[in-house]
Amino acid sequence: MQWQRSYYRARDHAAAAGPPDAAAGFPGTQILNGEWLYLQCTRYSTLHPEQQRLLADIGITAEAARTALPRRIPIQAGFETGLAHARSYAAEHGCLAAADKETLYQGYPLGPWLARQRRRARQSAEPTERSRALDVIDPWWNPPWGPAWQRSYAQVRRLAESGGGLDVRDGFPGAGADLALWLSRQCAAYRRLDPDQQRLLADIGITAEEAAKVQGRAGAPEVETENGQAAAAGLWALDGMTSARSFAAAHGHLAVPSEYVHDGFALGRWLVEQRRQDRLHAQTTGGAWPRGRLLAELDPWWNPPWPYSWQRRYQQARKRWQRGRLKVPGPHRGGDEDEVTVWLRRQCARHDVLQPEQQDLLADIGINPAVARIVTEAGRSPAPVDTGLAYARSYAAEHGHLAVAEQTRHNDYPLGSWLLRQRHRVADGHIDPARIAALNALDPHWNPPWPLAWQRTYHQSRAATTSGNLTTTQRRWITTQTRLWDSLHPTQQELLAGIGAAPATEPMPTPTTTRSYPPGDGLPHARSYATAHGHLAVFKQTHHHGFALGHWLIQQRRKARAGLLSARTLQELTLLDPWWNPPWPFAWQRKYHQHRTLHTTGQPLPPELQRWARKQTTLWHQLHPHQKALLCTIDIRPEVPSRQGTLSGA
Repeated sequence: MQWQRSYYRARDHAAAAGPPDAAAGFPGTQILNGEWLYLQCTRYSTLHPEQQRLLADIGITAEAARTALPRRIPIQAGFETGLAHARSYAAEHGCLAAADKETLYQGYPLGPWLARQRRRARQSAEPTERSRALDVIDPWWNPPWGPAWQRSYAQVRRLAESGGGLDVRDGFPGAGADLALWLSRQCAAYRRLDPDQQRLLADIGITAEEAAKVQGRAGAPEVETENGQAAAAGLWALDGMTSARSFAAAHGHLAVPSEYVHDGFALGRWLVEQRRQDRLHAQTTGGAWPRGRLLAELDPWWNPPWPYSWQRRYQQARKRWQRGRLKVPGPHRGGDEDEVTVWLRRQCARHDVLQPEQQDLLADIGINPAVARIVTEAGRSPAPVDTGLAYARSYAAEHGHLAVAEQTRHNDYPLGSWLLRQRHRVADGHIDPARIAALNALDPHWNPPWPLAWQRTYHQSRAATTSGNLTTTQRRWITTQTRLWDSLHPTQQELLAGIGAAPATEPMPTPTTTRSYPPGDGLPHARSYATAHGHLAVFKQTHHHGFALGHWLIQQRRKARAGLLSARTLQELTLLDPWWNPPWPFAWQRKYHQHRTLHTTGQPLPPELQRWARKQTTLWHQLHPHQKALLCTIDIRPEVPSRQGTLSGA
């Protein structure tokens, strides 16, 4: 199974970037992918004939295997390079804790390298030779309490060694606000800290007696949690809500910059983390986060669905409006303008594509649709040249389609990333209808409701069919589509019919092999999950009773689309959930089940699912017939009259 997974990664890379160049050491491949390919080359003669055939399909023939070079330098040499940089860094900074995951040192990615060494050291039951080499440089390079605590400690230690004050009784006046807050928390949680943490703090003068002075101060919270880290987290949450309430009471909102400090508390940084937690909770459960509800009582738009920078700028404009100093932007006559005026003019120009809630907020400060039109017409100038559309027109004229990968460049213009942005803008409703019409004229399927990878493979197969140069992989792909015909979108069926494909009349053969494999343990977990939840639309990271169900289902879907899934597994999964492997984007299926669960239980829908439901009604004509049938079961039906647009993952 592991071999097959690695092969699929190599095949996907070959489909996107061409056959791997074994003689050049597999340039352009990811490290693990390139190393795996080189390993297959070194043991090519011992592989099963079917494995050799699969490798030949992506360009690794027996001749190519003989000329293969390694993907990268030996692992030990790479470790010595990292160790040398770690030694130099520690000599300069006094420790290795200051290096976070993003640290580059003398051009070397030291932060990611250290993160990998920590992970490997924790996976080993005994100290390894490499971990001992790093222990010599810094005994606390991999502390049991995590590097974040150690980084803060390193900052405090440098402050203490430089003569900075660590006066506990006066609240550490010599330290910055963040460090003073961190020190106060360590004192408050001192009894629950690890003994080694206590010894490290004692080295800089924070003994148990000194810590007790903080604990004994009036208003100091009592810590009764299981460990110091949990205590610090609990105190941080408590102080964060207190600070948020104080700021919201004074200003009426929570739209603060990430670096904002309110009454000595890093409120901006705290809110950044709360927004992240709120989004993560919504993605994994589909419900509202309890702390998010508390923050929404202070500011309904504390975590808006639009960019947070928009909300901050809006609050600046609202503050001027409350003071009677907000002016409707006039035509720009040149010269410098303040940022709020520039922002307001931009919102007027984009008013029609803003979300309804954003339009309501602007109306509260006097920018209604009529005002927005007046401002836009007054400042209208000749339309600039649409560079991206010009390159899209050039590419379509040359290739006949716009199904390009994200990294595609056309005449040195990043056409792939530009088209990806247009698809995202369509999904968000933030695109000029004229641009949609122009792109539709170039390629009616530039933004299909099925996966774009399917569209690219289709165009490659169509070109090969026209030239009479179909490869084995392309023939197999077309055959698989004919066997999956009934599950395809009607437009996909029309496209395939255009290259001579038709529904298969014979049943899909069961894959055979001369090897025997033990039965997988995924089906019992899939059966258990489906019994509990009624579907198999799980996230990639989903674990069920300790089993990586999300990853396992991804593998089964890939096999099914390649015609390689056993008939028994296919039948069982289809019985558990008829749409376990839908022909539309899988993210849509998850959203549908989140909506269905809340709809069935009568719970309120979060704003994200409300927007999703509205999108289905306005783009109904682009949906697969089976998607429409599923939506009707939860009372979502087309909007009349429907707005014309192009669907992107609906």
